[in-house]
Amino acid sequence: MNNNKERKETMEQQEEEKDMNIMNNDIHERYKGEINPFQVKEDKPMKLIIEKEDKTIEEHNLWYVNTDPAEMSSMSIVKAMYNARKMESKISHVYRDCSANYPVNEGNHLDAFNALNVFMNKVHKLFKEFKDEDDQLPRYVKVFRLETRKKLGEENFSPLHAYSIRTMKETLKDAVIDEMYVSEMTGDTKHGWKIEFQSAIYNKRGQHYKKTWPGVLYLNNTPNGYRLMWSDKKTKTPIWAVGYTTMAQRKMVPKNGFLESYTREFCEELLKPEHVLPILKWIPLEHMWTSGSSIYPHGITQSDIYWVGGEVSTKKVLNKAYMHPHGVTKNIFGGINNIKTFDELRTVIGLLRVARGFNPQVLEKLDLATTVDFYRRSNNDISEVRKQIKSFFTHFGYKDQYLTQMFSNTSVEVVDPEMDTFAIMHRADNVVDAARTFSQIKSRTHRTAIKQHVARSRMSIEEIHDFITMEYGKIQTENKELEKNDFWNTFGLFDDKWIAEGIQMIVPKMTHDLVEWGAVQNNCIGTYADRVYSGSRMVIGFKDSKGKWIGHAEVTKDMYMTQLLGKHNRALTKETLEPIIKFLKDKLKVSIPSHYESNDDADNDRFN
Repeated sequence: MNNNKERKETMEQQEEEKDMNIMNNDIHERYKGEINPFQVKEDKPMKLIIEKEDKTIEEHNLWYVNTDPAEMSSMSIVKAMYNARKMESKISHVYRDCSANYPVNEGNHLDAFNALNVFMNKVHKLFKEFKDEDDQLPRYVKVFRLETRKKLGEENFSPLHAYSIRTMKETLKDAVIDEMYVSEMTGDTKHGWKIEFQSAIYNKRGQHYKKTWPGVLYLNNTPNGYRLMWSDKKTKTPIWAVGYTTMAQRKMVPKNGFLESYTREFCEELLKPEHVLPILKWIPLEHMWTSGSSIYPHGITQSDIYWVGGEVSTKKVLNKAYMHPHGVTKNIFGGINNIKTFDELRTVIGLLRVARGFNPQVLEKLDLATTVDFYRRSNNDISEVRKQIKSFFTHFGYKDQYLTQMFSNTSVEVVDPEMDTFAIMHRADNVVDAARTFSQIKSRTHRTAIKQHVARSRMSIEEIHDFITMEYGKIQTENKELEKNDFWNTFGLFDDKWIAEGIQMIVPKMTHDLVEWGAVQNNCIGTYADRVYSGSRMVIGFKDSKGKWIGHAEVTKDMYMTQLLGKHNRALTKETLEPIIKFLKDKLKVSIPSHYESNDDADNDRFN
């Protein structure tokens, strides 16, 4: 019984398989004589047929007009766009050159012309158009973002990749499509993402080629956070610490501002700051910015990677920068917990790298806000600033007072009680400027004499700056006596005289007088020495009852005052400005600019 039942089931299964084979392999035999309700229409490519005046026929295959541009490769698109424009031009020339004896096949021409326009409109719809207004030639950049897959909130055109961007640039010379592909790396040793670039190019000579760029950006997920690195696909050579702009200059990736922007956008979308530096999970990144020179997103630099890396302890990070056997104390900047943002941490790292010769205790006296303000103002050339500060300490000593004068607030230590807030805030700038000026003095004898004088005199930072500036000015210029002519005598009559209550007038006798004034006032009065010596103008100074400089005025030979400014080229106070102006007008018959007489801020006029 069981055998018969099994035999019956086997026969039924074989019959079913036979029917399936007939359906799959011989569908026409099975439905012979019936009409197929799903007939396939043969899609013939459109052709443009042009009959010339000599009766010869030109036939052009418009292979692309019935194709969806969204499904075309980049090379196909640039070739199709080039051919489409050429065909449009041919049709236009036919209509322009035809005559009564030269009939035109309007039906085929109009069909082809319309098909070409439909195709090009389809292409343009896929690309968002941007006009480059800085370019004199008509130039359009089109960004193509076809929605096929979505990842990280972005649209892309390649379903084989997690994220991709295609841009097209058309000029009078060529059409270029640049592409960026992002793929996820998987495997036992590699985790993260890689970004690759390709281009399709078609030029006006009809030459077309595809280029795979050698630069590949790897976003490697490591135990210490994501690490970004370029690699040369041809040589397998790693390229560290350079941004997209540098790679484009090296011709490793397309020189395309849109792709550069999208590369950064992808990195910043994928990687949060704490994915790169774990410490940022606890210390916020106060100022997020992007830079073409940086490879890392959110303004994180290669220096941050080196000094911070995967470390999450603030003290360990600072000890690495300080390199002192005893390390920093917990009271650095009045308490290590005062360092609350990553920008402040960066600042302290930068300072510790130049303060390695100082005792840890002196760091407790420094003011964090003052230090951050200085480094933030110096952000454009921070490596040069660090170099100059190190040079200053090397030449003039690692003295605690220098560091506290530079980076303490007014309540900690004030060398000169009458020093104003502006001067206190810029003491660190004076160190940088003094070191830079000192480096320009090439004579070893002069340099040694300056260093010895500074060591003997126990000068403050501001006094060192003024002294070096003055000595440099004297070295650069010859000391010449000013001629006591009628123009000089006009002012000389009031030399050392009190022209108003508490205001004394000083007239220069030698060109080096002006050099010394400029050094003390931190402006460029010293460069006016030759003009004063030639008699084309006069620079006069004013002091207060304590012998301190109030400011200086410049007067031309036709008795017109061009400048009246105080230290650091700042405007004078109303209490000193008005009596000086009155004296110059009444006693010396000097014409005064209207903005001085109306007491407006005269910072636009400066000794430089």
